[in-house]
Amino acid sequence: MDDIETNIVSITAMDRQELIQKLLGMKCEFPIDFSRKFLEAMSVEHLRHVVLDASFYETKRFREAG
Repeated sequence: MDDIETNIVSITAMDRQELIQKLLGMKCEFPIDFSRKFLEAMSVEHLRHVVLDASFYETKRFREAG
């Protein structure tokens, strides 16, 4: 399993609070400006998509830098 697949599997196993913590802790070039209240109101599936998209961007940026 490569890094992308491992990341996808990891995200699908996370609960709401883990997803929120991961998203708020990401180091991205763009601000992740969601309030905790807004994130808690999202469906878990939508939250997973947001985290997954942000993690793809974060992974791509680190690969380009490295």
